[in-house]
Amino acid sequence: MTNFIDRVVGYFDPVAGLKRMQMRNAIDVARGYNATTSGRRVGNLRNNNTNASSEAGRFAKKLSGISQDLVRNNPLAQRVKMIYASNIVGAGINLDISGSNKRVTKDFSEFYEEWAKSTSCDFDGHNSFSGLMWLLGATVVESGGCFIRFHINHAMVMPLQLQLIEQTYLDPTKDRNSADEGLIINGVQYSKLGQVEGYHIDIDPTGTNQRGISNSRYYKKDDEIVHVFRRERPGQHLGISWLAQIATHLERYETLQDAKVMQQQIAACLAILVEDSPSQMNSDNKSTPLSDKLEPGMIEYIPTGSKVTTITPPRVDDSQHFITELKNDMAVGSGLSYQQLTGDYSKFNFASGRMGNIEFNRYLDSIQQFMLVPSLDKVLNKLFSLYQVKKGGNTTIQTEWVFPPRAAVNPKEEVETIVMKARSALITPQVACKSFGTKLEKVVDGWNEAYKMMGNLAFDIRPDKFSAAGNQLDDDDAASSNNKNSGKSKEE
Repeated sequence: MTNFIDRVVGYFDPVAGLKRMQMRNAIDVARGYNATTSGRRVGNLRNNNTNASSEAGRFAKKLSGISQDLVRNNPLAQRVKMIYASNIVGAGINLDISGSNKRVTKDFSEFYEEWAKSTSCDFDGHNSFSGLMWLLGATVVESGGCFIRFHINHAMVMPLQLQLIEQTYLDPTKDRNSADEGLIINGVQYSKLGQVEGYHIDIDPTGTNQRGISNSRYYKKDDEIVHVFRRERPGQHLGISWLAQIATHLERYETLQDAKVMQQQIAACLAILVEDSPSQMNSDNKSTPLSDKLEPGMIEYIPTGSKVTTITPPRVDDSQHFITELKNDMAVGSGLSYQQLTGDYSKFNFASGRMGNIEFNRYLDSIQQFMLVPSLDKVLNKLFSLYQVKKGGNTTIQTEWVFPPRAAVNPKEEVETIVMKARSALITPQVACKSFGTKLEKVVDGWNEAYKMMGNLAFDIRPDKFSAAGNQLDDDDAASSNNKNSGKSKEE
């Protein structure tokens, strides 16, 4: 870019003006980023500065189809899906409910437990609420996004039913920009301010579109339907399959496997060509067709006068290091560790395995808290509003989702750490219980029930009768806290 002085100099002295421009361009190049330059070193870097909504709208459905095919046929892609679904939801998600109105809190807790544990919460009648959440997580990983559609059936005791719909059922024909009907892009309808108002979904009453007949219908956001996906950029309103970054690596790995199998087959094909004797029962082998393929241990008879040749198979090279690096790249792209993706723990020790587990748990926390919890809250708000309509009243409750505990690399050490934190008042007993996927109220109620059954039986699991070291505590033990005279002087 030239300024006023450059133009004046160039007008009176073109040679000096040219030199000034050349030197200025050289300074700009020296100050710039290598990736923004053009040339051989840049390679295949592309400068496509597009918005997130445009990118996702163009490729989300195609990537979903590619990922679904990989999950059907590629064991590594299937494992990525299963690992995430199993860790995001695990054995189930619990709900911790509290509030000022104890009667409502207890009654809604029982109402929720009954609803969540039955298959009546599933519109299709297959899963409990935790099972639906597992299916939701698996669908988001594979297809990029999933919808939770609300069905209200007041004839049921618990009127809310949930239907999961893959993001791929968004109606692509609903794509217009009208002053009267608003803006619709890839089936997503926006307000005049640019906020998502709802979704146009093309499914039939069975929840699919097997007949290929248009059954498009509009669903209002958060009131009739909830969209769950991992949002990675501002302005992104559609989810991208979590296998998108490793799809080409997975395909190349399959190609490499086929090549290695063929290479091993060829390496086993040691063959010998034998010239037939002319006096062997006057047989003429000219009419015998020669083999057109190699087989392991093959011996081929050839006509008289032909040259005898021994076929030496090529040597099989060792490409194990390359395969390991390829799997490492796939693990990084999927967000998993190498051992999680492959199930191979032979190359890792305890410390490295633990560090990988810590990093994955942090990533898992972000998925649960930023993607799943807001959607679960919307479902719960819908359920609680229906409960209030059914039971009457207008009160509020506080809720917290309790996710299943993470598998401990060193269970003894990690449990002792949590116990020390609780005893040092760094965490509350409620938080300690939630770290194990349960609630303190259930633990206390369970212990009270156990005490009633135990009676005076001295089981060593009872902290009131046994110390942590396993020593029995009773009235005859001077050090026992059960001893009524403990802590008193002899004079007392």
